[in-house]
Amino acid sequence: MAQYKDKIIGFVDILGWKNLVERSEKNLGVTLNDLLSYIKAFTTSKTAAGTNNYEHTICPDSKKVNDNLDFQKTQVSDCVILSSEKSPAGVIALLKECNAISYNLLCHGIMCRGYITVGKMLHTEGNTVIGTGYQHALAMEKEFGLPFIGIDSKVNEFIEKHTDRCVQKTYSNLILKDADFISLFPFRDLSGSFIIGSFMGIPFDANKYRDSNQKTRIFIEKAITLLIKHTDIKKDKAVAKTKIYIKELIKELLGCQETDQLLDQLNKEFETKSKL
Repeated sequence: MAQYKDKIIGFVDILGWKNLVERSEKNLGVTLNDLLSYIKAFTTSKTAAGTNNYEHTICPDSKKVNDNLDFQKTQVSDCVILSSEKSPAGVIALLKECNAISYNLLCHGIMCRGYITVGKMLHTEGNTVIGTGYQHALAMEKEFGLPFIGIDSKVNEFIEKHTDRCVQKTYSNLILKDADFISLFPFRDLSGSFIIGSFMGIPFDANKYRDSNQKTRIFIEKAITLLIKHTDIKKDKAVAKTKIYIKELIKELLGCQETDQLLDQLNKEFETKSKL
């Protein structure tokens, strides 16, 4: 017998889709293949759209109810609906999946917005989606109205009170938290990191890391441009939240600059040693 379940629920929507479709039909710089590649961004390394075959590798020792986390993912054109069981393993799996989708779209220069909440829902492999939880996620995605993925305070409360250290640490690295909102922030893992000296016989290559750092800088600068483009300047609250988001991105840019300076210093030191 079908029944509702308490689930972690996510809704993610590509911004500007209608305009992209119209441009593709009129051959105005966007092709149908471009649109298909954007939709494929909903597919991550963990699971494909339209399947609940989730590869559970994040916090593998965290508590769960089902081995597959009751993970469901339904894609309809330019949006995707996700749900997982309400458990420590389930909540971090869904958050990571939404974060990966956001990052994939950004790699195409596309912004998305969405919302993650907790609520009642029936979500089946046949793509049946019913419940107030889903309706709330959909309504809040529109109300949130910002070019990133918001997180409901109920999700935050569940993580703080009912999950383990691994989930909480992973969560803190995924989000941007302010007094007025919580959202995913898919830029934490972009900070420059490298191994000083040779590793497994591979010599340190400052130029390689510098090129990677430059790509990160371009990626973040593009994200800032897109955020400004997709924020409604007539809404003061939206502008204020976007400014906070951009402030954090600027911190990441400063981190890129510091990485370049460290690489320059290390390069000089290695060159000096090689001459001895």
